[in-house]
Amino acid sequence: MRTQLCILRSFPEYDKPRLVLAHVINSAMVGLFLVFFFAGCTQTIVYDSNLPPTPLMKQAGEIYIAPSYGTNGVNVNAAAAFLGQFEVAGSMLYNESGSDRLNIHDVLMDRLYQDSHIFRYYEFMGGAFFPFEEHMVFELFFGTGQGTAEDYTYSHEIWEGKDATILKTESGSFKKIFAQLNIGKRTKTSKSGFALRCSYIDFNQYQKAHSKRGIVSTGTPSGILWEPTFFAEIGGDNVRLAGEIVYPFEPHELEFGVKSFVISVGLVVSIL
Repeated sequence: MRTQLCILRSFPEYDKPRLVLAHVINSAMVGLFLVFFFAGCTQTIVYDSNLPPTPLMKQAGEIYIAPSYGTNGVNVNAAAAFLGQFEVAGSMLYNESGSDRLNIHDVLMDRLYQDSHIFRYYEFMGGAFFPFEEHMVFELFFGTGQGTAEDYTYSHEIWEGKDATILKTESGSFKKIFAQLNIGKRTKTSKSGFALRCSYIDFNQYQKAHSKRGIVSTGTPSGILWEPTFFAEIGGDNVRLAGEIVYPFEPHELEFGVKSFVISVGLVVSIL
């Protein structure tokens, strides 16, 4: 607050644009601080966004295969176009990290424990592609998927006035239905565009627990998640290097933990 007042007082009263700019800069700094502060809070994650297939087909008979690796694990997408402008696609995601799941009663204060995360997911969808102008393509898909996940996260916290090692767990299985649209530009040497997916996620056999509080939540949480994706590919007509960024958005706060950001690199193979 003192920094903001100093900045404001250093400008003449008549210089309103600079005052507004100073206010925006101060607000942005506070916003960034809050983002990094909350990002640093220890929390469990039970849902990872997969990379949505973005083939941008142009003709029947095309086949698209896209393996990749990123912050969400190993992802493999595939699609095929047939019967005019219709196409089918599928995606598989596997993410596993860490291995330490010892009972909290066996945890020693001087031992470093590794978090553990396992996520398995697959989906299928059908849709159509619509080329327009010279290099542009629009695609529309509807699909369904299902997966399982479990997450074990250790942290050091103050509990009843003493330093304690806390184990937080979250697990469950889920089903998902979604609608997805892709739009982008495709040439012989590159491809780039935007994908927007709206997913309805429904968990079952869900449980969230805390080593000191016990079981915190059970039941069948569900909700809507928007998953916008930016993608780009460069290379030849048949093989290209690809990169994707997914930034999930919750229109309403969800009861289960969601990975907030995904970035991935991989290869794309197109067969005509």
